[in-house]
Order: sequence, then structure tokens, then C-alpha cells
Amino acid sequence: MPNNDFHIQSSSNTLFLKYDKNWAIDGYKNRFGESLIGYAKALKVSQWAAIDDISNWPVKLPEEMDMCSDIATTLVDLGFRHCAVCGHEYAISKWMMEKVLPKEVEIAFFNTLQESKDWLNGLGYETNFD
Repeated sequence: MPNNDFHIQSSSNTLFLKYDKNWAIDGYKNRFGESLIGYAKALKVSQWAAIDDISNWPVKLPEEMDMCSDIATTLVDLGFRHCAVCGHEYAISKWMMEKVLPKEVEIAFFNTLQESKDWLNGLGYETNFD
């Protein structure tokens, strides 16, 4: 049976979000949000960033977008300011991410993880993950 899960890694001021190929959000909605908020609180910095690798979760259903938007609003209160989205080139993915993330979060889109890291490193974020 495939591992239908998400993974969160952290550095001193950046979170890295990745989803398994066959992940099913239905069973993880609460756990995903709780885990993400827990990682954000553990950063203990005034401003932090995230890399969201959406290569295995490019298109979100309306209820998933609502869940992500709610989580993102809470994360902004915890210092979330920059988001590097990588792994998918669909225009719909860009539209959805821009709709989900609050205006306080600067978002940029990249084809590779390394491009995402380079952008965040240039903004002063550390992208070596545990």
C-alpha cells in the first residue's frame, strides 16, 4: 500500500513542504494543518519562509483551497512572509497559490527546488533542511 502522506522539513527560518505521489488529502486535513502550524511555532523567528513543492499536489479542489487559505492566514500571524512554489508549471497552479496565500506573503514560482532555494537564500533565508 502506498504511503499517502506529506512531509515537512525545517531549517532555522524556512519550512520545506513535500507531498508523496499518491497522497490523499482527505485523511490528513487536520493533521496537515496542525503539523504545519506546529513547525511554524517551533521556528521561533519573527519572519520565515516556505518552499512548497507542489509537483504531487498541483491542482487543489475548492475545499482544499479553503483549508490552505485558513492555514495560511494563521501562518502569517506566526511570521510567514515568503513562499517559493516549485515543481509544476500549470497556470492553474499559479492562480490557486496566489488565491490561497494572503497578500502579506510574497510568492514566487520556480521549476526546480534549487531555484527556490536560491531565491530564498538571496532574501536571507537558510535552506539546509534536517
